[in-house]
Amino acid sequence: MNCADVSRLLGDYDRNFLEAAPPKIAKLAPQPAPGSPLHGPVVVFFDSDKADLTPEAKTILTTVLRDAKAAKFTKIIASGHADRAGTREYNDKLAQLRVDMIMRYLTESGISKAMISTTSHGEDQPAVMTPDGHVEPKNRRVEIKFSP
Repeated sequence: MNCADVSRLLGDYDRNFLEAAPPKIAKLAPQPAPGSPLHGPVVVFFDSDKADLTPEAKTILTTVLRDAKAAKFTKIIASGHADRAGTREYNDKLAQLRVDMIMRYLTESGISKAMISTTSHGEDQPAVMTPDGHVEPKNRRVEIKFSP
């Protein structure tokens, strides 16, 4: 292959490249700010035997609301959990009350109910495995996840 052949091949390549349709560029969804709690599941913890939002929980939720609105998320999934301090039935109800409190806070702050789905796991999905009847603060929680 000589210089003329290489030049002809490159010319064909350039012409084919220029005549091809431009590549489609996917539009990226807005992303949360660096350091935002929305980069992973947000966890709101509760006091023992309570479903009330603590001042710390409200601070977390205020940040979540701001970042979720800025990132234009369309779906919020909240799942309630309890530790194993009470009966299974009691813990199921307590986990549901906790997730209901989160939903209430979000909707009262302007998030549409249609955007929120909730589940309650009671004591069935602990963050920390414990024996029955054991109090574990990390298991008394609601996990919140987001999707565009």
